[in-house]
Amino acid sequence: MQDPPTVADSPALDAATLEEENQRLRRALGELTILNELAVSLGRSRDLDAAVRTLVRRSVKVLGAEQGVVTLTQTGEDDAAHTLVRTGVGQGPALRPDEALLAWMERNRGPIVLNDPRTHPIFGNFTWDDAVRSVLCVPLVVRGRLVGTLTLYNKKEGGIFEDPDARLLTIIAAQSAQVVDAARAEAERVRVLNVFGRHTAPAVVEELLRHGADPPSRRTEACIMFLDIRGFTTY
Repeated sequence: MQDPPTVADSPALDAATLEEENQRLRRALGELTILNELAVSLGRSRDLDAAVRTLVRRSVKVLGAEQGVVTLTQTGEDDAAHTLVRTGVGQGPALRPDEALLAWMERNRGPIVLNDPRTHPIFGNFTWDDAVRSVLCVPLVVRGRLVGTLTLYNKKEGGIFEDPDARLLTIIAAQSAQVVDAARAEAERVRVLNVFGRHTAPAVVEELLRHGADPPSRRTEACIMFLDIRGFTTY
């Protein structure tokens, strides 16, 4: 009975296969290290601005981009995406996603790579900033809800964004979206407390916190008394 072939019997196969597998493992280990470092950094971020800047700076560095921006959006009753926060980090004038790109992201909820945006069949007709050479944009999604986008501009040294870049940035966005959204919710809670907490009934403040910036309206009968206390300002 003939012995089964061994790895040594097929040197060409094992050399190519082992090198490919080693590269894959090195890439996977590198990505895990990146994601772990990002998780630690985001965990140390104390507020929304710090969380967003940490996310953008890490993404710019890891993907070798010149600039990045997070655009947080909230869908209102008119189903339009309203930009709440823009934070840019990187080289050159601040760039931001075109409204058409944000609308595309709202519909498709997936990564998009534009290495020559001016000739793209969808976005070629839009006016791009002269500084834009290439774009990589991924969604920030929390429980099926689009809370924003993470966009990188201009691969350094004239390079282009490739599929592995899109895959890694998608993972980064998926890992970070909930942290950023929670930080935004906390920032909104603090804002409401600061604006209304001192002069508004606790029940009203709680309703504002529950429903955010767009609480449901209702009609009710009320008796209102206006009272001016002499010397109130000095008190």
